[in-house]
Amino acid sequence: MSVLVTGSGNNARQGQHRLSQRPADIPAGTQLAEPTVAYRVNKATGMRCVLIVDDDDSVRETLADILDLEGFCTLQAADVPSALALLGQHVVDALVTDLSMPGEDGIALIRRARTINRHLPAILLTGYAEEAAAVSTIAGGQFHVLRKPVEAQHLINQISLLVSGRSET
Repeated sequence: MSVLVTGSGNNARQGQHRLSQRPADIPAGTQLAEPTVAYRVNKATGMRCVLIVDDDDSVRETLADILDLEGFCTLQAADVPSALALLGQHVVDALVTDLSMPGEDGIALIRRARTINRHLPAILLTGYAEEAAAVSTIAGGQFHVLRKPVEAQHLINQISLLVSGRSET
């Protein structure tokens, strides 16, 4: 079971889900990172936490739902500044990010995230096959590149391998 908290500080965007009950581990009045951040709390203990970053709400929420069903705790951010704020506040076991986002891209996020957590496993998602090949060559194996739309089981397998310390391309 997970709970979703959304908002932009005190000014939650219209149309966002509201909580009828705040999770115990998020104190009342807590301001979430700007601009819009979603935080999922998995009630099971000892679960691996995955930060999902994508400017497309439906993609981000679908990935979170898939991982939540597999027992992962998920954090969500729509952009690089929000993702970095979450990385500074929470223990994250893996990062899944879109390549193309407004402002900074997924590669910049991975590089900046690794200044916070040097060994953070990362998966970069892209919608273009030629982009995926170019990025994986440029990156020199510093992260995994998966093409969108990613198959749910393939993503789950890759994350499970990464957080267990193994890697499979």
